[in-house]
This record gives sequence, structure tokens and C-alpha cells, in this order.
Amino acid sequence: HKGAVWSCRLDPAALLAGTASGDFSVQVWDAITGNSLYSFPHKHVVKTLDWSQDSRRLATGGHEGILRVFDITQPEKEPLMFVQSTKEKVSISKCNWIDNSTVLAAGEDGTIRFWNVDETDPSKQIAQTLSVGGDAGGIRDMEILTLPSSGRTILTVAAGQNVTFFDLSAGGKMIHSYKMPIHFGQEGGASLHPGGKKFIAGGGRRGGSMAL
Repeated sequence: HKGAVWSCRLDPAALLAGTASGDFSVQVWDAITGNSLYSFPHKHVVKTLDWSQDSRRLATGGHEGILRVFDITQPEKEPLMFVQSTKEKVSISKCNWIDNSTVLAAGEDGTIRFWNVDETDPSKQIAQTLSVGGDAGGIRDMEILTLPSSGRTILTVAAGQNVTFFDLSAGGKMIHSYKMPIHFGQEGGASLHPGGKKFIAGGGRRGGSMAL
């Protein structure tokens, strides 16, 4: 890459690595040898990427406000593209697959869109939306975790000054939103412990310093 690397993810099999960069590109690497396999050009900074559970597809997003889905088994094929909003450009800060057909895309407008990437009818492609609401602002980080103890799938969202938890096993019901002594205005994130009873968060403080 010739620019900052904003995201790096291994595929579920840990054989491939994907990197999203400020040089307007996504690279796919052989995670064993380190060799570059494919390069996918974009038209603006790419902030996030994620692998499908079967390792066959790679979702990307960034400042263009377009969710792209690349078929790794056919790398020369044009990606599927999903525009976040037809009314205004909504940058994508984070994307996560929840199954092999659905990608969650977190927007700078505070909304998480559930895209059914196998649906050909544009009016049916957004299966669901969730909002952090209030004055939380743009979403900075998003993480999906299935709790070993209960099997519940929890979505953790860092936005504004809040860390919010949603239960995806219950249709996206909000569990709780915690106001933090830090903010997620520029960078930062949050991660839920596998036990489901505590979490860690890092972000900015007044004056521009970072805190954990």
C-alpha cells in the first residue's frame, strides 16, 4: 500500500488476509507466504473490510458511501455495489458479515444497514436498520460476538460518547447504552468480553489525547 492501512482482517480459515487502505485500494494476501494475490481499486479511501463466513466473498466500505462485495473465487468479476443513501453520501466506517448473505454496514449518519447482498430487487435489499439515535453521531466501531454461554449474538457499537449493545438474536433489540468518559469522534472502539459481562473501550479525550 502507498497509504495508511485502515483495516486488516484474516478470513475465517486464516489462509487469506485483506487490507483496506487510504490509497483507494483493497489488497488480498496469501496469509501463509505474504504474497499479494489481488488488488481491488476503489475511488476513495477504504476504511473497512470483512470476510464472509465461507471465505468466498469480501465486503468493503469507506468514504465513497458504497458497500462493495467481491467474489474471491472470481476476482476479475465486477463487485456487487450497494449505495448507502440516494439522498446524501453516507460514509461507511465499519462492515461485518452476520451470515453468508447479510452484511451490516455502519454509517456516519448513525445508522446500521443490514444488506441482503443476494437480493436482486433494490427495494428489498435493506432487510433491517438499527440506529444509535440521539446525539451519538457517526458510528466509529462495530463488533459482532456470539456468546459461548448462551448462544446469543451481540452487536457492540461505539458512536459519539456511547457504547451501545444490541441483541441480534432478538431482532436487534437494544440491551443498554453506556455513556463513556471518552468519545469516538475520530477514532476508537469497543469490544465485548466473551463472558458477556464486561467490555473494553478506547477513544479520545478533551484536548485530543487517547484513553482506554
